[in-house]
Amino acid sequence: MSVDDVDLPDTKADIETNIYASQVLKEVYLLPEAQRITVLLVYVEGFSYKDAAQVLDIPIGTVMSRLAAARGRISQRMDREKTGTE
Repeated sequence: MSVDDVDLPDTKADIETNIYASQVLKEVYLLPEAQRITVLLVYVEGFSYKDAAQVLDIPIGTVMSRLAAARGRISQRMDREKTGTE
């Protein structure tokens, strides 16, 4: 078998994904506590909005609002980091 016959996986995408995930997680930990806990319950632990609302003893609309605010903050900070502006 020659080297040309061996199908090696391209790990570059995996490395880039891991770096991006690490950056996102860093941003999650910078969120205000209420948003951070909500993000971790829903996006990391896999809770439904309804279940997260029950755990946090808040309305489901508040869960949705916290997640939207968290996504906005993370997106803004990552965009600023990418462009080098503050």
